[in-house]
Amino acid sequence: MILSKFVLNKIIEVLVQKFKIDKMFNYVFDDNELDDKVKNLESRIILLENARLTCNCKKEIKMAYGKKPKPMKPIKKKPTKRRKY
Repeated sequence: MILSKFVLNKIIEVLVQKFKIDKMFNYVFDDNELDDKVKNLESRIILLENARLTCNCKKEIKMAYGKKPKPMKPIKKKPTKRRKY
């Protein structure tokens, strides 16, 4: 019984090293950089929604972004020229 347990543990260790299973488990189950970015963005969205709902203050928006957001410029459409064939 003890010998079979020892052999099984050794086989598992060899398989883990050969197929790099430990790296796959770390990637799947632990937080990676994209998970951290998503959590950061979700917290910023919640902060901005709360700021908008409470008083629409520029100070809270500035704290969330770190700087004042720039207003969007309207897109000007240029007239298209027709080609003569």
